[in-house]
Amino acid sequence: MKNLNNIRVAFAIFSLFSVALSNSSVAVELNDKCVINILNRTIQVASNGGWSLPNVPSNQGAVKARATCINDDGSTSSGQSGYFNLITNGLTPVGDIQFAEQEPVPSDINFFSPNQLSLTKLNQNFQLQVTATYPGGVEDDVTNSESGINYISSNIDVVSINANGLITATGSGNSLISATKDGLIATRLVKVSFTGDQDGDGLPDDYETDNGLNPDDPIDALEDIDGDGLSALEEYNAGTDLNKADSDDDGIEDGEELVEGEDGYITNPLLSDTDGDGLSDSVEITIGSAPDDNASSNYEDAIISISTSPTNVVMTFNGIDSEVSTQLTVTATILDGSQLDITEK
Repeated sequence: MKNLNNIRVAFAIFSLFSVALSNSSVAVELNDKCVINILNRTIQVASNGGWSLPNVPSNQGAVKARATCINDDGSTSSGQSGYFNLITNGLTPVGDIQFAEQEPVPSDINFFSPNQLSLTKLNQNFQLQVTATYPGGVEDDVTNSESGINYISSNIDVVSINANGLITATGSGNSLISATKDGLIATRLVKVSFTGDQDGDGLPDDYETDNGLNPDDPIDALEDIDGDGLSALEEYNAGTDLNKADSDDDGIEDGEELVEGEDGYITNPLLSDTDGDGLSDSVEITIGSAPDDNASSNYEDAIISISTSPTNVVMTFNGIDSEVSTQLTVTATILDGSQLDITEK
């Protein structure tokens, strides 16, 4: 039977209705003996084959839907879709869930490269390599896009990256490269400098000039220009903005993110959402979930209010128009002031 799936996404919430799962050797009806899992979030399917799974981030790039069903004889059947990208506030076709040999979910992913990369020429290239570790310790190269991996550069004016992990130096400065796969994330800092360091303070001359420092004065590398607890040299090494106390605008100053400090967590000062679960680091700390663990998200406590638009609706019935309707928009406000459209919830 042909499987037609659609996902309705509103930022981090989506729902899906599926009729059946199929392949050449087995047919399994989606019903209340099945569960669906996406990014470590699981929901039981209704008896009619429908299911709705809330609180899944739509910013994770390519993901898979995985199904597990209990058969009449007590055995289980597992299936999965191909990789697909969630479309925020739109319908996402999922395609067939195939019951064949399943690709396992990795327990960890890592860059097979130094913790920090340095490029010294404009348009210089470097091929990243990402390795996934699966249960049992088996490792596999997942660098290419066919594996479902996603790459993002925090500053494309410094470093660009293609779908297969090839980075290119486009300007002087620092950029954080993030790789995500099946809800896991790995990061690598890339530094680009085309000039020397004539005052020997650890800051490239072009970096000092671009940021209002003196390439002839080694003392300015020790200054905390934005008052976030980090010196200019520490900011450069971390890839943060030495002129901005909160580089990623997550509500936590850079100096606090790099140490456990008062909040008890070390988070990434270049990623407002360190664990990629759709909630900013500061919101997670406020509601008591871990900003470095995407399995601990608490969306219910993150929402402080819900509103509808329009606020007032007038519907008139008459003998000609016996049925009228009005579309409402439902919006949730998050603790940090951001808003989430949950109309399709």
